[in-house]
Amino acid sequence: MRRVRAAQDHSAHPLQPEIRPEKDADTLQAANAHARKSGLIPHCIASYGTAAEPRFAAIFAPNPGRIVWNADGVLESPGDYQARFGAQGAGWCRVAFVTLNQQDRYVSLFCDDRIGPVIARHNLASGDLESEAAKYIAQGFYPSCLQASGPVAKSARFAAIFVKGEKSVAKMWRAEGPGAVPRSTR
Repeated sequence: MRRVRAAQDHSAHPLQPEIRPEKDADTLQAANAHARKSGLIPHCIASYGTAAEPRFAAIFAPNPGRIVWNADGVLESPGDYQARFGAQGAGWCRVAFVTLNQQDRYVSLFCDDRIGPVIARHNLASGDLESEAAKYIAQGFYPSCLQASGPVAKSARFAAIFVKGEKSVAKMWRAEGPGAVPRSTR
């Protein structure tokens, strides 16, 4: 596996991000495992190539907050990605990044942190993206991730994530139920 290091301002993060070209889904997953063990998190993933020979490139950045993450969804159909989105959301994880390739296969990153409201849309045509963006921007959201793929602009499909902020909200544990100390006495 070839590694390429990218230049970065060291005052912001003491570690440099890793840029890794990966030849297939298995090597992307191996790179994800290496990143997790090394205290990194995917910053961006590109999915390209053909159906027979998919290719990936990933940028891994420092994860100083030690956010728990997974990028297990690789080359998923729109329906499989939607099922993963629902399951991850039910487990209190949020989609942090999503991309697609020309075969309309999705790669996604989910994180176990809170940043406030998150709205994700995928498998959108250009006109649908424009109307969705207008609707959410009017409500104070902005796109944190916008990806497109397709052989020509007219048939491109889009995936977008809209947020109101990107700063993690601290987690707080609360005891609820019988035997818990009432909140008014804490």
